[in-house]
Amino acid sequence: MKFLSTFVILAALSVFAEAASLQHNHVHRSNHNGVSRRAKNTGRCKQRPVNQSSSSKSDPSPTSTTTDVPKNTDQPKNDQPKDDQPKNDQPKNDQPKNDQPKSDQPPTNDPAPNTSGLITVQDYRCGPNGATQQVTQTTGPNGSIDWLNCGVESDGWNPPFLHVSDLVTVDLDGAIAQGGPFTACTPYIWAFKQFGGEFGLPPILLASIALQESTCNPGTVGGAGEQGLMQLTRDKCGDAPGGNCQDVGYNVRTGAKYFSDQLAANGGNFLMTLGGYNGWVKGMNVDYATRMRWSFCRAQNNLDYLFQTVNGWLLGKNAYSMHLGKYFNLDVC
Repeated sequence: MKFLSTFVILAALSVFAEAASLQHNHVHRSNHNGVSRRAKNTGRCKQRPVNQSSSSKSDPSPTSTTTDVPKNTDQPKNDQPKDDQPKNDQPKNDQPKNDQPKSDQPPTNDPAPNTSGLITVQDYRCGPNGATQQVTQTTGPNGSIDWLNCGVESDGWNPPFLHVSDLVTVDLDGAIAQGGPFTACTPYIWAFKQFGGEFGLPPILLASIALQESTCNPGTVGGAGEQGLMQLTRDKCGDAPGGNCQDVGYNVRTGAKYFSDQLAANGGNFLMTLGGYNGWVKGMNVDYATRMRWSFCRAQNNLDYLFQTVNGWLLGKNAYSMHLGKYFNLDVC
């Protein structure tokens, strides 16, 4: 009985001890949960917030990344021009530079023709130029005979200043196509074009000189021994090939060069140069021009020469058949 009482006492102590142990563990867990709740409330162990747009459960970012300051990416920097705004120092492709020529054609020596239909030069010394659209006996597109012969009937010939480019002319091919007086010059067109281009003279001018001087006959010999198409004087025949001053190429080129040289010597004065080719001199008057009338008639200076050339031959017209002029001092020869 005493043994049984002892057993009961021990069992009771064991139950009491187990109950006490359970009570201690419960208190310990409660204290731990309280610390955890306090930590959440005080923020002492609080983790820094992470940008919501750049974080996820599967990609934990380090707490030191400063992703809480977003960058403004929709505003371009001021020093970066937009692609659609060209810099001022870059010229547009459709604007050519001034130092680039517009044409790749080589320059030509051919003078620019007068396309206005009338000569526009005036000279106060000689009065109005008297130019008319229609060619009459004493007027035409390149001026009247009195204007071209300025001074011949008074104090001596001193013509108006004309450049070659001031003249109204026609194309040599067109003049020949009309079947007029230049038909005789057809075989020598190549020479008039080649050497006219070389020396800056209208081809029809060289053909006009040849037509008057030799009727475009390369075998013509003048009264004083002048040779060929352009009626070269003997002093100009020294370099002729084989001594043949009638050689077409040599004859036309020499005549063209002589005219060009005289034109330069006269400062570009075309009328002074054209008259000089026919023996006119500055200061010439009617008496001087006709001084040989009774001794050597054909040696006279043709006082209608300038007018017949510029208002007849240079326009593709036959000055002789139209009877252009007013002096006709060679008609008595």
